[in-house]
Amino acid sequence: MIDENLTLYKESICIRCSQEFCKDEILVMVSLIKKYGGFFNKLNSHKKSIEQIVEKLLINLKKEKDLSKMIEINEIAMHFALLYGYSPKIFIEELK
Repeated sequence: MIDENLTLYKESICIRCSQEFCKDEILVMVSLIKKYGGFFNKLNSHKKSIEQIVEKLLINLKKEKDLSKMIEINEIAMHFALLYGYSPKIFIEELK
């Protein structure tokens, strides 16, 4: 299934992204962008830092008790980071 998703969206992935990101990162990126829309680096990262994105994620997670909703909040935050041009790797490193 992973290979099917990558093959299906291969023409949608720019050369820079295919060279810069590993297969797993591209799969995450394609899945989230397909689910929530937009494209990588759509928004100006000077307007929103990765710290601000993660801070908002943590605030929202602290309010939530439902595990499935927490997973969705995490997905949305990572999608938001992608829109601002932050890679999954940078997002996860910031969470640490």
